[in-house]
Amino acid sequence: MADAATPVEKKAREGRSPEFPYVDLKTAVELAEKFRVAEGKHIVPSDSAKKAWGMGLKSGGARRTVAALGHFGLFAYEGEKDDKKVRLSDVALRILLDKQPESPERDELIRRAALTPSIHKEMWEKWGADLPSDATIETFLVRDRGFSGVGASDLMIEYKNTLAYAKLGEGIKMPDPGSDDEADEGADSSASLSPLPPAPKPPTPPIPAQQKVAVMQGERVVFTEENNPQTYVKLIASGEVDDTLLEALEDYVKRQRKRLGKKEEAAN
Repeated sequence: MADAATPVEKKAREGRSPEFPYVDLKTAVELAEKFRVAEGKHIVPSDSAKKAWGMGLKSGGARRTVAALGHFGLFAYEGEKDDKKVRLSDVALRILLDKQPESPERDELIRRAALTPSIHKEMWEKWGADLPSDATIETFLVRDRGFSGVGASDLMIEYKNTLAYAKLGEGIKMPDPGSDDEADEGADSSASLSPLPPAPKPPTPPIPAQQKVAVMQGERVVFTEENNPQTYVKLIASGEVDDTLLEALEDYVKRQRKRLGKKEEAAN
């Protein structure tokens, strides 16, 4: 007799997935701006948001889009289900009303919003900015987190787009999950900031073995210099080496010396 399926396995098989943002953060911010233009800071029925976006009031996509802005902490809510009302959160307004060409504060708030959804926070703490293969991520989402195959695929696309938009990297901050003041069902709070634990460092890859450079017909190796088996310079020529080619080679050497000089200055 076959073993009974666990609740997680059953959910994945039935095609349902845990809550995650229906749209990526860039799209969510753009939709929040459309809502701001239409409704300002007012709290309004959720159908007003759908109208501002030109979406059908009864469509599942519109409902999930409203929820997505909650997942990112861009919407605050009042009421439940059919009586649910929405407004822009303080975080959303601080992002949208900051019109400076460059704003570290706005960038920080965007990074904070990117890691507000619980599944985003979990994936960031697990892998940081160095994601493994799609197969590894999908296995984790389907086997360990109860996502359907389609849901896992959609989440991977959304998550990667959100990381790219938020320019996540070193020195960022994580949202504090302590408050649920402005969270939607299944969404996390965006109320405060706390330091981000350092992302796990990927293992140092082994040094690949030196690959033999293929010499095409009519070509010849005219110069080779090797520091070690993995670091070398090999010059391949075809035909007669004239002054024009030598000048080009000199220009290349000058550019490399200049680049190395900049690296040394930065290190000092």
